[in-house]
Amino acid sequence: MMKLSWLLCLSLLGGFAYAEAPQASDWLKVEVIVFQQQHMNDALQAETWPAVSLTAKSNWIQLVPQAEADMDDSSLVLPYRLLPNSEWTLAKSDKRLQDSDDYTVLLHEAWLQPVDAKAPVHITGGQFYPDQSMWQIDGSIRITKQRYYAVAANLALSLPYNTLPSTETAVDQNGLARFSLHQTQRMRAHAIHYLDNPLFGMLVVVDKVKS
Repeated sequence: MMKLSWLLCLSLLGGFAYAEAPQASDWLKVEVIVFQQQHMNDALQAETWPAVSLTAKSNWIQLVPQAEADMDDSSLVLPYRLLPNSEWTLAKSDKRLQDSDDYTVLLHEAWLQPVDAKAPVHITGGQFYPDQSMWQIDGSIRITKQRYYAVAANLALSLPYNTLPSTETAVDQNGLARFSLHQTQRMRAHAIHYLDNPLFGMLVVVDKVKS
């Protein structure tokens, strides 16, 4: 499994129904970057990749796009509204990935959620395949807090099979090969955490919002 220890140092560099909004001390800011490894041939040929089935669940929270959020009073703190780029913590990590020939950033999003939230958040990104009505990245991320923070990622990367080298990879009826990232990890606030497989990975950070 490939690790990006140099990325972990970058933090040093650098339909909806709403209940009554929690106080600021009850908010978590969640920020996620999902990226694809560019040089995947060896990993694809070295392993057998099983079929992946991922269907959005009814309890997944849908994020509010910034354009829609701007129609509301932007002074209100609302859960699950995408935050503008100016509020990103991982901007330098994003630029480092974008400048590298080894990675392609597929998704970078940040939002606020109640600290006691339980439901997974639905995230999508990368290329949209109109013929299949599917996103390149699709899945969920769940942040929970008990005695410690924990992140549970359940993501699928979809790629056209005809763009891949000859490999033991299951292909769906749409001609897409799908690869999963299903991991759970303990977290510390204010620290970048890294989840990955040989094909794609995720950086995630959570911060308490100060009053």
